[in-house]
Amino acid sequence: MENMALTLFQPAFDIFLILFIGVTSIVLRQTIQPVYRGFFCDDQSLMHPYKSSTINAALLYSVSFIVPFVTIALVEYVILLFRKRQQEQNGNVTQDKKTLWLRWLKRCLRLLILFFYGVAIVHFTTNISKYSLGRLRPHFITVCKPDYSKFNCSAGFIEDPHCTGDNAKQLLEARISFPSGHASMAVYTMIFTVLYLEKRFTWDGILLLKPFIHTWLFYMAYYTCMTRISDYKHHWSDVLGGAILGFIIALLMIYKVYNLLHKEEVCLEEKKVDNISEGAETAVQAHAKHVTAL
Repeated sequence: MENMALTLFQPAFDIFLILFIGVTSIVLRQTIQPVYRGFFCDDQSLMHPYKSSTINAALLYSVSFIVPFVTIALVEYVILLFRKRQQEQNGNVTQDKKTLWLRWLKRCLRLLILFFYGVAIVHFTTNISKYSLGRLRPHFITVCKPDYSKFNCSAGFIEDPHCTGDNAKQLLEARISFPSGHASMAVYTMIFTVLYLEKRFTWDGILLLKPFIHTWLFYMAYYTCMTRISDYKHHWSDVLGGAILGFIIALLMIYKVYNLLHKEEVCLEEKKVDNISEGAETAVQAHAKHVTAL
Protein backbone atom coordinates (compact mmCIF):
# COMPACT_ATOMS: atom_id res chain seq x y z
CA MET A 1 0.00 0.00 0.00
CA GLU A 2 2.84 2.36 0.85
CA ASN A 3 4.57 1.56 -2.44
CA MET A 4 1.37 2.35 -4.34
CA ALA A 5 1.00 5.69 -2.55
CA LEU A 6 4.63 6.55 -3.29
CA THR A 7 4.19 5.55 -6.95
CA LEU A 8 1.24 7.93 -7.28
CA PHE A 9 2.85 10.73 -5.26
CA GLN A 10 6.05 11.00 -7.29
CA PRO A 11 4.50 11.85 -10.70
CA ALA A 12 1.85 14.01 -9.01
CA PHE A 13 4.55 16.10 -7.33
CA ASP A 14 6.50 16.34 -10.61
CA ILE A 15 3.39 17.54 -12.42
CA PHE A 16 2.80 20.09 -9.65
CA LEU A 17 6.31 21.49 -10.15
CA ILE A 18 5.75 21.78 -13.91
CA LEU A 19 2.44 23.56 -13.38
CA PHE A 20 4.01 25.86 -10.79
CA ILE A 21 6.73 27.00 -13.20
CA GLY A 22 4.27 27.32 -16.09
CA VAL A 23 1.68 29.27 -14.11
CA THR A 24 4.38 31.52 -12.63
CA SER A 25 5.60 32.31 -16.14
CA ILE A 26 2.09 33.16 -17.33
CA VAL A 27 1.32 35.29 -14.25
CA LEU A 28 4.56 37.24 -14.65
CA ARG A 29 3.72 37.91 -18.28
CA GLN A 30 0.28 39.18 -17.35
CA THR A 31 1.34 41.36 -14.42
CA ILE A 32 4.73 42.94 -15.11
CA GLN A 33 5.73 45.48 -17.75
CA PRO A 34 8.79 45.10 -19.99
CA VAL A 35 11.79 47.40 -19.68
CA TYR A 36 10.97 50.66 -21.46
CA ARG A 37 13.51 51.23 -24.24
CA GLY A 38 13.78 54.15 -26.60
CA PHE A 39 14.81 54.26 -30.25
CA PHE A 40 16.44 56.30 -33.01
CA CYS A 41 14.12 57.96 -35.51
CA ASP A 42 16.19 56.75 -38.45
CA ASP A 43 16.41 53.12 -37.25
CA GLN A 44 15.10 51.31 -40.33
CA SER A 45 15.14 47.94 -38.55
CA LEU A 46 12.06 49.12 -36.59
CA MET A 47 10.09 50.45 -39.58
CA HIS A 48 8.75 47.20 -41.03
CA PRO A 49 5.00 46.67 -41.53
CA TYR A 50 2.88 44.74 -39.06
CA LYS A 51 1.89 41.30 -40.37
CA SER A 52 -0.08 38.43 -38.91
CA SER A 53 1.89 35.34 -37.94
CA THR A 54 2.31 32.58 -40.50
CA ILE A 55 2.51 30.17 -37.58
CA ASN A 56 0.33 31.40 -34.73
CA ALA A 57 0.69 30.38 -31.10
CA ALA A 58 -2.10 27.79 -31.25
CA LEU A 59 -0.49 25.99 -34.19
CA LEU A 60 2.97 26.23 -32.63
CA TYR A 61 1.97 24.64 -29.34
CA SER A 62 -0.29 22.04 -30.95
CA VAL A 63 2.48 20.70 -33.19
CA SER A 64 5.19 21.15 -30.54
CA PHE A 65 3.26 19.02 -28.05
CA ILE A 66 1.57 16.46 -30.30
CA VAL A 67 4.67 15.41 -32.27
CA PRO A 68 6.84 14.48 -29.23
CA PHE A 69 3.85 12.92 -27.42
CA VAL A 70 2.94 10.63 -30.32
CA THR A 71 6.60 9.82 -31.01
CA ILE A 72 7.32 8.77 -27.43
CA ALA A 73 4.11 6.74 -27.15
CA LEU A 74 4.70 4.86 -30.42
CA VAL A 75 8.40 4.19 -29.92
CA GLU A 76 7.98 2.94 -26.36
CA TYR A 77 5.11 0.69 -27.47
CA VAL A 78 7.15 -0.82 -30.30
CA ILE A 79 10.12 -1.40 -27.98
CA LEU A 80 7.85 -3.11 -25.46
CA LEU A 81 6.42 -5.45 -28.12
CA PHE A 82 9.90 -6.21 -29.46
CA ARG A 83 11.23 -7.15 -26.03
CA LYS A 84 8.16 -9.28 -25.33
CA ARG A 85 8.74 -11.18 -28.57
CA GLN A 86 12.41 -11.67 -27.71
CA GLN A 87 11.46 -13.14 -24.34
CA GLU A 88 9.02 -15.53 -25.98
CA GLN A 89 11.63 -16.65 -28.51
CA ASN A 90 14.17 -17.24 -25.73
CA GLY A 91 11.65 -19.30 -23.80
CA ASN A 92 11.44 -16.86 -20.91
CA VAL A 93 8.24 -16.29 -18.99
CA THR A 94 6.57 -13.15 -20.35
CA GLN A 95 4.54 -10.67 -18.34
CA ASP A 96 0.78 -10.46 -18.70
CA LYS A 97 -0.81 -7.71 -20.81
CA LYS A 98 -1.81 -5.63 -17.79
CA THR A 99 1.76 -5.56 -16.48
CA LEU A 100 3.11 -4.67 -19.93
CA TRP A 101 0.64 -1.80 -20.33
CA LEU A 102 1.54 -0.49 -16.88
CA ARG A 103 5.23 -0.58 -17.79
CA TRP A 104 4.52 1.28 -21.03
CA LEU A 105 2.38 3.86 -19.24
CA LYS A 106 4.97 4.41 -16.51
CA ARG A 107 7.80 4.82 -19.02
CA CYS A 108 5.81 7.25 -21.19
CA LEU A 109 4.70 9.25 -18.16
CA ARG A 110 8.25 9.69 -16.88
CA LEU A 111 9.56 10.72 -20.30
CA LEU A 112 6.70 13.17 -20.86
CA ILE A 113 7.21 14.67 -17.40
CA LEU A 114 10.81 15.42 -18.33
CA PHE A 115 9.71 16.79 -21.70
CA PHE A 116 7.09 19.14 -20.26
CA TYR A 117 9.44 20.24 -17.50
CA GLY A 118 11.72 21.42 -20.28
CA VAL A 119 8.76 23.17 -21.93
CA ALA A 120 8.05 25.05 -18.70
CA ILE A 121 11.72 26.04 -18.33
CA VAL A 122 11.86 27.28 -21.93
CA HIS A 123 8.67 29.31 -21.48
CA PHE A 124 9.80 30.82 -18.17
CA THR A 125 13.33 31.65 -19.35
CA THR A 126 12.03 33.18 -22.57
CA ASN A 127 9.58 35.43 -20.74
CA ILE A 128 12.13 36.53 -18.14
CA SER A 129 14.51 37.48 -20.96
CA LYS A 130 11.83 39.29 -22.96
CA TYR A 131 10.64 41.46 -20.09
CA SER A 132 14.13 42.10 -18.70
CA LEU A 133 15.54 43.34 -22.01
CA GLY A 134 12.51 44.97 -23.64
CA ARG A 135 13.96 44.86 -27.15
CA LEU A 136 11.74 46.50 -29.78
CA ARG A 137 10.31 44.41 -32.61
CA PRO A 138 10.90 45.20 -36.31
CA HIS A 139 7.35 46.58 -36.59
CA PHE A 140 7.60 48.77 -33.49
CA ILE A 141 7.29 52.15 -35.24
CA THR A 142 4.34 50.91 -37.32
CA VAL A 143 2.46 49.79 -34.20
CA CYS A 144 3.58 52.66 -31.97
CA LYS A 145 2.85 55.48 -34.43
CA PRO A 146 5.11 57.98 -32.60
CA ASP A 147 3.98 61.58 -32.25
CA TYR A 148 7.02 63.25 -33.83
CA SER A 149 5.78 66.68 -32.74
CA LYS A 150 6.59 65.76 -29.13
CA PHE A 151 10.32 65.24 -29.60
CA ASN A 152 13.27 66.28 -31.76
CA CYS A 153 14.75 63.48 -33.88
CA SER A 154 17.97 65.42 -34.35
CA ALA A 155 18.62 64.99 -30.64
CA GLY A 156 19.52 61.36 -31.34
CA PHE A 157 18.21 58.68 -29.01
CA ILE A 158 14.53 59.15 -28.12
CA GLU A 159 13.58 57.96 -24.65
CA ASP A 160 9.81 58.38 -24.98
CA PRO A 161 8.28 57.87 -28.45
CA HIS A 162 4.84 59.17 -27.34
CA CYS A 163 3.00 56.33 -29.07
CA THR A 164 -0.41 57.16 -30.53
CA GLY A 165 -1.30 53.59 -31.49
CA ASP A 166 -4.51 52.44 -29.82
CA ASN A 167 -3.91 48.68 -29.72
CA ALA A 168 -2.55 48.07 -26.22
CA LYS A 169 -1.77 44.40 -26.82
CA GLN A 170 0.24 45.12 -29.97
CA LEU A 171 2.10 47.93 -28.20
CA LEU A 172 3.08 45.58 -25.38
CA GLU A 173 4.12 42.79 -27.74
CA ALA A 174 6.18 45.25 -29.78
CA ARG A 175 8.46 45.70 -26.76
CA ILE A 176 9.36 42.06 -26.13
CA SER A 177 11.30 40.90 -29.17
CA PHE A 178 14.29 39.07 -27.67
CA PRO A 179 14.44 36.12 -27.61
CA SER A 180 11.92 34.63 -30.02
CA GLY A 181 9.43 32.48 -28.12
CA HIS A 182 8.44 30.62 -31.28
CA ALA A 183 12.07 29.79 -32.01
CA SER A 184 12.92 28.65 -28.48
CA MET A 185 9.83 26.42 -28.21
CA ALA A 186 10.04 24.96 -31.73
CA VAL A 187 13.75 24.19 -31.46
CA TYR A 188 13.42 22.72 -27.96
CA THR A 189 10.56 20.36 -28.81
CA MET A 190 11.97 19.20 -32.14
CA ILE A 191 15.56 18.76 -30.93
CA PHE A 192 14.29 16.88 -27.87
CA THR A 193 12.38 14.55 -30.19
CA VAL A 194 15.38 14.11 -32.51
CA LEU A 195 17.72 13.22 -29.63
CA TYR A 196 15.14 10.93 -28.06
CA LEU A 197 14.77 9.03 -31.35
CA GLU A 198 18.54 8.82 -31.68
CA LYS A 199 18.71 7.10 -28.30
CA ARG A 200 15.67 4.83 -28.48
CA PHE A 201 14.99 4.08 -32.15
CA THR A 202 17.82 1.65 -32.91
CA TRP A 203 16.18 -0.40 -35.66
CA ASP A 204 18.17 -0.06 -38.89
CA GLY A 205 16.05 -2.17 -41.23
CA ILE A 206 15.56 0.90 -43.42
CA LEU A 207 18.84 2.79 -43.51
CA LEU A 208 17.46 6.28 -44.15
CA LEU A 209 14.27 6.07 -42.06
CA LYS A 210 15.67 7.69 -38.92
CA PRO A 211 17.67 10.37 -40.80
CA PHE A 212 14.53 11.11 -42.83
CA ILE A 213 12.47 11.64 -39.65
CA HIS A 214 15.25 13.74 -38.13
CA THR A 215 15.40 15.90 -41.24
CA TRP A 216 11.69 16.69 -41.20
CA LEU A 217 11.71 17.46 -37.50
CA PHE A 218 14.60 19.84 -38.11
CA TYR A 219 12.78 21.51 -41.01
CA MET A 220 9.67 22.03 -38.88
CA ALA A 221 11.72 23.99 -36.35
CA TYR A 222 13.75 25.74 -39.06
CA TYR A 223 10.67 26.88 -40.98
CA THR A 224 9.11 28.21 -37.79
CA CYS A 225 12.23 30.26 -37.12
CA MET A 226 12.35 31.64 -40.66
CA THR A 227 8.70 32.76 -40.56
CA ARG A 228 9.41 34.89 -37.49
CA ILE A 229 11.89 36.88 -39.57
CA SER A 230 9.80 37.05 -42.75
CA ASP A 231 6.71 38.10 -40.76
CA TYR A 232 8.76 40.94 -39.18
CA LYS A 233 8.00 39.60 -35.72
CA HIS A 234 11.67 39.37 -34.75
CA HIS A 235 15.14 40.43 -35.74
CA TRP A 236 17.38 37.60 -36.92
CA SER A 237 19.37 37.79 -33.69
CA ASP A 238 16.16 37.31 -31.67
CA VAL A 239 15.48 34.09 -33.56
CA LEU A 240 19.07 32.92 -33.16
CA GLY A 241 18.96 33.63 -29.43
CA GLY A 242 15.68 31.73 -29.04
CA ALA A 243 17.02 28.79 -31.05
CA ILE A 244 20.18 28.59 -28.91
CA LEU A 245 18.09 28.72 -25.73
CA GLY A 246 15.80 25.92 -26.92
CA PHE A 247 18.75 23.82 -28.07
CA ILE A 248 20.61 24.12 -24.76
CA ILE A 249 17.57 23.19 -22.67
CA ALA A 250 16.84 20.25 -25.01
CA LEU A 251 20.38 18.97 -24.42
CA LEU A 252 19.99 19.28 -20.65
CA MET A 253 16.64 17.49 -20.65
CA ILE A 254 17.74 14.70 -22.98
CA TYR A 255 20.82 14.13 -20.79
CA LYS A 256 18.42 13.48 -17.92
CA VAL A 257 16.37 11.19 -20.17
CA TYR A 258 19.48 9.20 -21.11
CA ASN A 259 20.31 8.71 -17.43
CA LEU A 260 16.74 7.61 -16.73
CA LEU A 261 16.73 5.10 -19.59
CA HIS A 262 20.16 3.78 -18.63
CA LYS A 263 19.09 3.16 -15.03
CA GLU A 264 15.96 1.34 -16.18
CA GLU A 265 17.98 -0.82 -18.57
CA VAL A 266 20.39 -1.71 -15.76
CA CYS A 267 17.45 -2.66 -13.54
CA LEU A 268 16.03 -4.85 -16.29
CA GLU A 269 19.39 -6.59 -16.76
CA GLU A 270 19.67 -7.18 -13.00
CA LYS A 271 16.18 -8.66 -12.92
CA LYS A 272 17.04 -10.84 -15.91
CA VAL A 273 20.18 -12.11 -14.15
CA ASP A 274 18.19 -12.77 -10.97
CA ASN A 275 15.60 -14.73 -12.95
CA ILE A 276 18.33 -16.79 -14.64
CA SER A 277 19.98 -17.45 -11.28
CA GLU A 278 16.69 -18.50 -9.72
CA GLY A 279 15.99 -20.75 -12.67
CA ALA A 280 19.42 -22.35 -12.45
CA GLU A 281 19.06 -22.83 -8.71
CA THR A 282 15.67 -24.46 -9.17
CA ALA A 283 17.08 -26.78 -11.82
CA VAL A 284 19.96 -27.80 -9.55
CA GLN A 285 17.59 -28.51 -6.67
CA ALA A 286 15.35 -30.57 -8.92
CA HIS A 287 18.35 -32.55 -10.19
CA ALA A 288 19.55 -33.15 -6.63
CA LYS A 289 16.14 -34.47 -5.61
CA HIS A 290 16.12 -36.73 -8.63
CA VAL A 291 19.56 -38.14 -7.75
CA THR A 292 18.51 -38.66 -4.12
CA ALA A 293 15.40 -40.50 -5.24
CA LEU A 294 17.55 -42.84 -7.32
